[in-house]
Amino acid sequence: MDNNIENDNNAIEESVAETPTEPTPIPETKVEQPVEEKVETNVNNEIKTDNNTASTKKKPNIVKIIIWVVVLIITIILIIFFVIVGRIFGPTIQVKIDDNFIDAGSCGKIIQDPMNPNHEYDKYVELNDFDGQLYDNYADFPTLIRENVSESQLDFDNYNYYLFRVNVPSYVNNMKPISSTRKLSTVYVTMGYNIDGNGCGERHFKSLSYECYLAKTEKDKNITRVEVTDMKEMNGRFCSPFGGDAWKPMIYIYPEKEMNVSVKLRNSDLITTSYPKYIDGWNVLAKPNGDLEYQGRTYYGLYWEGKDYYIDESNEGFVIKGEDTSKFLEEKLTILGLSEREINEFIVYWLPKMEHNKYNYIRFDSNDNINSYMPLDIEPTPDTLIRVYMIYKPLDKLIDVKEQELEKVDRKGYTVVEWGGIEINK
Repeated sequence: MDNNIENDNNAIEESVAETPTEPTPIPETKVEQPVEEKVETNVNNEIKTDNNTASTKKKPNIVKIIIWVVVLIITIILIIFFVIVGRIFGPTIQVKIDDNFIDAGSCGKIIQDPMNPNHEYDKYVELNDFDGQLYDNYADFPTLIRENVSESQLDFDNYNYYLFRVNVPSYVNNMKPISSTRKLSTVYVTMGYNIDGNGCGERHFKSLSYECYLAKTEKDKNITRVEVTDMKEMNGRFCSPFGGDAWKPMIYIYPEKEMNVSVKLRNSDLITTSYPKYIDGWNVLAKPNGDLEYQGRTYYGLYWEGKDYYIDESNEGFVIKGEDTSKFLEEKLTILGLSEREINEFIVYWLPKMEHNKYNYIRFDSNDNINSYMPLDIEPTPDTLIRVYMIYKPLDKLIDVKEQELEKVDRKGYTVVEWGGIEINK
């Protein structure tokens, strides 16, 4: 038994010897903060937390504002884009003429040229404050319109009326709307007319009338504008509004023997410059060599310039390189009957205006148009009268035109020659 106890003790000792001994941990001594410092620390921590929260809230607000501004800008750009595209590519709708336009009568008239200090007025009413406006009730119309159109002619319950004015020159009659289209909020009108007289040469200013029209528009169509975009002669002819001044017409007189000659320009109100001074005509002593004696001086020709020359629209003529102008004019003016001296003077005057252009469109106007614009009375009547008016326009590129056919002119007996020119100014 003692042996067993001894063995147990030995086993216990060996077991204790094999078990590692761990150090006994020393408990931390916790230092308590003073109450004041503890409160201050808690307050500071709360302030930092609030600041961080506020900062976090501000950032999303700035981002939202930037996003809204960008969206607004994009929206505005898209609206402008679609409006422009709509005006260009939007549907074109035909508008009935008979049902939608009312002739509101004459809006006034100017007699003579308004540039003339002695011009007179006859029932001229300035409508600039009223023209181009949309009306939704009869009482707002200008007095002159109410004098010409009765309220019973209009239907303001279903329609608005757009007032627009058209200038009607004295050489035009029966002007009226002949076609019309609508794009978005704008109505485009083509006016038709007839021309008095023999041709476009009548298109000089003697008097100008104002004719007013009312365009009837449905209230829900939102029409805000009416534009006159074209004017056409209804009998198939068209006078170009892009004429200009008649430059340097020169009149040469070649009698077979020395004699007195009377020359009168019948539309003398169109004369802007003359030499010798034109006063109710020129009465000259003409000699076979072309010299003209007038009021004690000798001249080789009678010079004048005029305004408001209008041109028949035509696809005939010639397109010539600027550098080839002189050669072209030599050839064509010879066909038209001008002498070497007259051709020389013609080219000397016109060449500086034409040879430096890349191209020139050139056409020679008809005698009917020339005679209509400026009738020429000559006593005694010449055996041969030659009037050559060149129409030209500078060009940057070639255009297709039908070549004008020129008839050869022969000079016979007592001859009067006049040449001049007009630049198409648009």
